[in-house]
Parts: sequence; structure tokens; C-alpha cells
Amino acid sequence: MKVSIFKTNKIIYKNNAKSVVLPGDDGEVCLGDFHQAFLCCMKKGFIHIDGKFSFLIRHGIAKMWRNELVILVEQ
Repeated sequence: MKVSIFKTNKIIYKNNAKSVVLPGDDGEVCLGDFHQAFLCCMKKGFIHIDGKFSFLIRHGIAKMWRNELVILVEQ
């Protein structure tokens, strides 16, 4: 899946990934390739990408659509 993480108008991360774990409001959410359409509010925590990259955020929102994950965050 294509993954893009934005902070204000700056790109923090843009690459392909097999799995992403998000700090959802109701607990961790794990997304993989071809996950169904998805919209999620996020709380303070870490975004983990393929077990290789981690980003600490204060809050944000994530949208999965057609195998593309777009995440808007405040750090």
C-alpha cells in the first residue's frame, strides 16, 4: 500500500508499506495491503510502519482508500 504522512504542509513519510499500526482513539489499529476503506481519529502515541519506522504524534486522522493510506498528524 502507498503510505503518506503529513504534518501541516510538510511530508514526514512517503513510501510503500506492508503494514501500519496506528494509535486509534479506541486502541491500536493494524492496517495491511488492500485493507477495506477506513477512516480513523488518532490519539497520542506511535505510528509504526513495517516494524522499521516509528513516529510519535499528539493526534491526527487517517484515511485508507484504494490501497492508499493518508495520515494527517500533529506532532
